[in-house]
Amino acid sequence: MSPILLHLWGPLSIHVYGLFVALGALTGIYCASKDKKIKAIMPNDEFMTFAIFIMIAAVIGGRLLFAIEMFDHLESWIDIFKFWEPGYAILGSIAASLLLSVMYLKTYYGQIFLVLDRIALYAPLAQSIARLGCYFTGCCYGICTTVSWAVVYTDHNNLAPLYTLLHPTQLYSALTLFILFICLQLVQKMFTKPGQLAGLYLMGAALERFFVDFFRADRELTTVMLSPAQIVAICLFVIGLFFLYKDFYAQSNK
Repeated sequence: MSPILLHLWGPLSIHVYGLFVALGALTGIYCASKDKKIKAIMPNDEFMTFAIFIMIAAVIGGRLLFAIEMFDHLESWIDIFKFWEPGYAILGSIAASLLLSVMYLKTYYGQIFLVLDRIALYAPLAQSIARLGCYFTGCCYGICTTVSWAVVYTDHNNLAPLYTLLHPTQLYSALTLFILFICLQLVQKMFTKPGQLAGLYLMGAALERFFVDFFRADRELTTVMLSPAQIVAICLFVIGLFFLYKDFYAQSNK
């Protein structure tokens, strides 16, 4: 399957990658907009404004972390601003979205964790769908392997090496994130304190990327023998751990 659905003009084309990213984002926004607890805090029009800001932050954050990870492979710094092309780091999107969400919700609503908890319930589903775009495009491809479920790319428009058995790391991520989505739905009534569901989501998403990264061929090591994405994953895991146990910390310090 070609990763290009329709060529528009010059360097502009409609990619399968963009289709799945858009589908994932719209699915997440739709589910969140129907959430009764979010609607009790934010009217639908205000939530849509909030969602637009979050999407912008996700695009910018994801592209910037991708540029940091792949800086040595970029032909020009102008490539950083080619937002229509595949090349986003999902943890960069999460970090930027989290930062903007905290600032926005604190400024306009004074309630941060109640909204973040509800969004966290649907974020893994959106990410899981978006990862399918990576699979069909061939970005974020895995290392060579001989496993029976290996994927082989044959279209010259794919970003992965052609005619080579590769770990389908994009599907590993998509499946893991979908399982995280299911788990959060099942345990949401067990974690009722503000921030706990958001914490579980951050920890789960961080663990997914940290371990899948070992199978990715585009992994660039730093001086601490971890990729930039894995370092960001550790930071997000710690933030998630704080969200999960922040009430315990507050009580112990009284």
